[in-house]
Amino acid sequence: MVELLGETDLSQTQRDYVETIRESSRLLLRIINDVLDLSKLEAGKTRLEFHPVNLCRVLDSVAASFHAATEEKGIRLLLHCDDAIPPLMMIDEFRLRQVLTNLIDNAVKFTMQGRVELRAVVQRAHKAVRASVLRGNISVKTGLMDEASHTVDVTFHVTDTGIGMSEDQKARIFEKFEQADSSTTRKFGGTGLGLTICRELIGLMGGRLSVQTSQGVGSDFSFTLPFRIAQVDHEYEDALRTESSDTFRARASAEYATSPEPPSQPQPQSPAAEDVARERETPPRAPAPTGKLAEARFQSLTILLAEDNKINQLVAQRMLREFGCEVEVASDGEEALAVARDRHFDIILMDCHMPVMDGYRATREIRHRGGASQHVPIIALTASALADDRQRCLEAGMDDFISKPVTLEDLKRILIRHGVKEEATEAEIEKKEQH
Repeated sequence: MVELLGETDLSQTQRDYVETIRESSRLLLRIINDVLDLSKLEAGKTRLEFHPVNLCRVLDSVAASFHAATEEKGIRLLLHCDDAIPPLMMIDEFRLRQVLTNLIDNAVKFTMQGRVELRAVVQRAHKAVRASVLRGNISVKTGLMDEASHTVDVTFHVTDTGIGMSEDQKARIFEKFEQADSSTTRKFGGTGLGLTICRELIGLMGGRLSVQTSQGVGSDFSFTLPFRIAQVDHEYEDALRTESSDTFRARASAEYATSPEPPSQPQPQSPAAEDVARERETPPRAPAPTGKLAEARFQSLTILLAEDNKINQLVAQRMLREFGCEVEVASDGEEALAVARDRHFDIILMDCHMPVMDGYRATREIRHRGGASQHVPIIALTASALADDRQRCLEAGMDDFISKPVTLEDLKRILIRHGVKEEATEAEIEKKEQH
């Protein structure tokens, strides 16, 4: 509701109040998520999900997400992805993103001028007999990646020219609810759980998080993880290697901000840092368009919203209508199944936990029974973004997921990714008219 309130006509004072509520809500949600993550880690209930992933693509995406933050502070964000990194490795992408995002977020937060660097460098590769190859499908089952598979050790560095830490602060920084000192919490915020969670996740993935730091100079957080090289069809691997080289490596080892060179100051020195400094610059990504939410590309979309909670129905409906979408609501999975059978929708937003029939079963039934919406993108609405829950959504036949509370940004991403179609060619239009 705060998201919607922020899009109405408000005075500047009212807008300031709304922004305060929004930021406080985000902070509270982050605290809750951190506590839940740590509790699950300590209970030994966190499971890793390994899939074939292009590491440079992940690093590029993570770095790009901090473009606005670094630009606002007038600092630079550098990314270096080692050319020796294989194009496809077995990685738990969600957990790796979580760790890197947390480390970069801290680096940006504590850096007033200078730069933040994200580097991934191959330390060593273990040669072995080539594992079995899967043809046709990108996915590689973990069971096929046996002891004979190639493995690669990759070291990650997140380096900044920020405030740094003393030796005493460094000794306590990985403890729960600890920050450099009490003034850190007052000035920068945070729960003191982020680095503890990072340490535990990295340990779970087979690595160890360490830090080199100097007060007033900066910090370098690093860890090394072993990855198995995913064995895929040669043709696909060649295409992926070309895409990685031409597209992602062209932006990797690049800057994500166009701020002027900051005043010189002491910086952590290392050969890797010198290599990064020599990498070429590229222009930043254009910011998302602003202005009126309703766009022509969204106004032709029809959305089925399957959600039992009345407040959630109201919020999601109004958000979607802000974009100009037509929305029909179903209050449980059985109702959603009946509506989807008789009418075509561009997207189905499916709450996972509903009475009568939950979203998982409703999705399986839609995929199995057929009907007007059999092949329509189904997006899970879930209160949890844990890997187990995401995997359960995919296994049920869902295409993507949104974690609650839903935001306008989340919905716009989904509408663009799954709803907006490219303009039809004249040949396609003519063919459609003939039928």
